[in-house]
This record gives sequence, structure tokens and C-alpha cells, in this order.
Amino acid sequence: MGEGFGELMAEYVLGQIISREHYFPQMAEYQRQKVWSRFSIRDQSKFIQKRSLSTMTIGILGTGAIGSKIAAACKAFGMTVRGLCRTKKRLPNFDVLLRNEDLSKFLTGCDYVCSILPSTAETKGMLSGDVLKACQDKVHKIVQFTSPLETFTNTKTVQKSK
Repeated sequence: MGEGFGELMAEYVLGQIISREHYFPQMAEYQRQKVWSRFSIRDQSKFIQKRSLSTMTIGILGTGAIGSKIAAACKAFGMTVRGLCRTKKRLPNFDVLLRNEDLSKFLTGCDYVCSILPSTAETKGMLSGDVLKACQDKVHKIVQFTSPLETFTNTKTVQKSK
């Protein structure tokens, strides 16, 4: 995999975030149906509340070649980037780097979580159960490429219960 694949993954992650934040699926459906009045009346407040990427925080689980490419792309859009890794180290494009045992602290304040960890005994089920309750008090998006999040699939939206 490595760096070449990292660029593609970074584009995918940013594409998913932008698509969700700017309601591309909903707008495409309205366009397909040619229903403009419903779009402007029913969902107007939702569409006005779009967030800029520069106001968001992404947490990237895995800071190797692919995670670093994702971090660089997110940083280019002004996002706050948090990284989770096995060993504490300094890496460019990460505002915060924490170790695996600090997962709860790592998730605090994340708007998006991107897991690119390999499937190992250590990572299996890492994001299951109540772990995601440490994130922001709003809907959290998950972009996942491996299995630490056992019960969700790629880009599954997770709604925290209050």
C-alpha cells in the first residue's frame, strides 16, 4: 500500500467529509426529482448550517504512510488533526499525537474519526461499545478501512445517545 495509496485514501476521506457536510447526496436526489421548492423550504435551515472544514477536528487512528497523507490533506483545508499511534512521536501535519492507551482523550472533540489501523488482536473492537461517547455532542462520522470498528461499515454515521 504505502504513499501512492495514501493520496487516494486522503482524497476519499476528504470527499466523504465534504459530501456529508455539504449535503451532496440529498441535493443530488432533489436535482434528480426536480423538486426545488421542497429543497428550499423544508431543508433550508439545514443547508444554511454548512460547516467549513477549517472549523472541524479529525481524529486519525494510524499515523503511518497512509495516515500521514490523510493528515496532510486535512491540514491543507485547515482542519485540526489528531493522531493515535503506538509510540509517542512528532509528525508533521498532526496538531495532537496520542498513544493507543489514550483513546478516550484522543476522541474528545473529534468531529470525524478515520480508522486506518490494520486488523490485529490489539485493534479488533477498539471503537466498539461506548468508546465513541467521548466525541463531540453531535453526529459523528466514521471513515473506516479496517476492522477496529466491528459493528459499522465504511462511512457509517454514528448518532450519540444523550
